[in-house]
Amino acid sequence: MKRRLLPAIALTALALGPLVPERADAAPTGYTIYCRGGQGLTELNVHPSVVILQKHILHGAEAYDPAALQPGTCAWPDRPMRADEPRRVMYGREVKGRDQITVRGNMQLGLWRVGRGVQVEQPLPSDLATINKLQSPNFIVELRVTSSTIRTKLRQGQPRDVKVLKVTEVGVARQIAQSQRG
Repeated sequence: MKRRLLPAIALTALALGPLVPERADAAPTGYTIYCRGGQGLTELNVHPSVVILQKHILHGAEAYDPAALQPGTCAWPDRPMRADEPRRVMYGREVKGRDQITVRGNMQLGLWRVGRGVQVEQPLPSDLATINKLQSPNFIVELRVTSSTIRTKLRQGQPRDVKVLKVTEVGVARQIAQSQRG
């Protein structure tokens, strides 16, 4: 079973690129974007050592305005999003040691530590706790992203290139007024 997972993990690592900066003192790369949680298909791929989230987003019709940002929509701080820009936000993270990521029924990530036959729920690291907020329309999440292309397969098996905004750094989540759906 482990042998089958290794190619999937290797391909995932190639698609994600490095998950950590090469140097600790390297300046963060990319651009800041603001995304309001809520509607939009969310794909979670959880492997033994990597978790990957892809969130399909709507484009904001104007520059970022917290009062006008609709659920499932992202916007740049200084301009509207263009039609040719990616419609997915992708975040990947390594999971180390005895930690195990799980997905709950409400598409929320959970963290468990496994040891001596016992699983104990742990608090999520701040980046994953913030990423979880992309499921709720009551939060706006600040992300640093770079534009990237990943190769995926259609159900029929043909490869397809998809443009994504790859998250390089997770910022803060701001709670906003309760939505009608929240």
